Amino acid sequence: MERIPPFLNFLLENKILISLLLDITYTPARGYHVLLSSEAKSTVKSGTLLAQIPKSVLLGASSSVLSNIVPDELQCSLVGVILAYQAERELGDRSPWNAYLAMLPKREGSCLTFWSGEEKEWLNGTDAMDIVRAADADLDEMYDRAVGPFYEANRDIICEMLSMDDAVWIKYKSREAFFDAASVVAARCFEIDTFFGLALCPVADLFNHSDREDIHFESQFEVCELCGSSGACEHVVQQLIDHVDERETRAPDSEVPELEEVDTGGSDSESEDEETNDTCDIVAHRNIVISQREPRREVYNSYGQLSSARLLVKYGFAIRKNRHDFISLERELRTLYREASMRWNSGSDDGDEEMELGDENGWEDEQDGSMRPESDDTINECNDEDEGEGEDADEEKGEELKIDIYGRVNRNLWIRLLEYSRPSKTSDLDSLFTDLGILNSDPRQFRSHAMSDITANSLKILLDLIDRRWKSYKDGGITSSEYDFVNSRETDDLSLTAAESKKRNALIILANEKEMLELAKARCERALGIT
Repeated sequence: MERIPPFLNFLLENKILISLLLDITYTPARGYHVLLSSEAKSTVKSGTLLAQIPKSVLLGASSSVLSNIVPDELQCSLVGVILAYQAERELGDRSPWNAYLAMLPKREGSCLTFWSGEEKEWLNGTDAMDIVRAADADLDEMYDRAVGPFYEANRDIICEMLSMDDAVWIKYKSREAFFDAASVVAARCFEIDTFFGLALCPVADLFNHSDREDIHFESQFEVCELCGSSGACEHVVQQLIDHVDERETRAPDSEVPELEEVDTGGSDSESEDEETNDTCDIVAHRNIVISQREPRREVYNSYGQLSSARLLVKYGFAIRKNRHDFISLERELRTLYREASMRWNSGSDDGDEEMELGDENGWEDEQDGSMRPESDDTINECNDEDEGEGEDADEEKGEELKIDIYGRVNRNLWIRLLEYSRPSKTSDLDSLFTDLGILNSDPRQFRSHAMSDITANSLKILLDLIDRRWKSYKDGGITSSEYDFVNSRETDDLSLTAAESKKRNALIILANEKEMLELAKARCERALGIT
């Protein structure tokens, strides 16, 4: 608890407002997190303002000690925030953000990038390993193309600004230091507006993730790109004057806007409005119900509609039965194409573009009830509450060839399966996609609905892909329920060491992937009438 008072002084000095309904809490096992306070006597209504952070306190490239030397092309980027973070952290108590930065770890060691080789072997064959390899390659490219050249070009001025000698400089500019800083920044930065781009936002980054979040982060995005003002600043007025002069030059008799109509924020009320807009707000996303069983429960944000594999790579944790989870079968399908000497086209007739595994690695910037396939009802339970939250609601970026948490096949994967089955030009594509809808909704309907040969062949190919992935884990064919049994022996998160927590997250990733494969296999077998 001794870590919090300096941060509280930081909040007061920077006019950061936090509702009395919230408590910022620190424990060695959980780190910083946010709970409902004892002041929360009844339901916190949706739309309630819970925290307000002035944009003047945000840490980004444009607000840091390096603001005048960071190139324009990096000012709003993740790289720019990492450079700013490294510099301000090196300044120590000379930095205005020192009390905030002192709360942050120097490395997010739980992120998959920093696992040992032996620990990563637990996840062989999983999507998480594909994603972390792409993420590490992205970081290497960032360093080689932007960070390394920036440091070499600005060595003298940075050393002078930060009072560094040669020994400190060598460590400061190293690839390892950049990776460490990237892990901290990427897990915490927010997209703010057209001036900051990405930035670190104190308080907003204290909320942990849930796929059933309580709060949302809000910020007025369209602001002046030169000064960040949300009102009619001097730059906006000057642009208007330049526009008027240009119009008068081209057409002297044409009508032009009256300057008197421009809101320059002159009155007190207008100034107050402008000041309100120049904040980042934490707002209740839904009614937060107070429970007698857990009156001071944790308040959660959402880091996005991310699979557990991506959460593990970027944030260092995984969620069992994450409703945004999916498993990609691209690796297995590409292998199948190579074995058949088929060319992997860059797209399809529907205009889908080829997916790159690295596109969604998360560096540069996701259900309740049982999902066990014990009965036909379990296979179809997704059709009620989760309708619209699957492939249609979360439109695929790129061409993710995926199966979701209910074993449903997405459109892009189905297109690739059909392509491999080589449908003729006379094939009824509408009926083939109707078959996909039946497979994803209720495969029992194939008992009364005639299945085409192409659909039947595609389902057999999918079963082959599922079998290939299943064997790639090299775990002796352990099922998801067996992984759950192993994990059930470690029920108290607070009692786990860092190494035990990594193993638990690995077991969650494996259980999630195995369960999705089991459900997809059950769908295919029921559609094909395999008992």
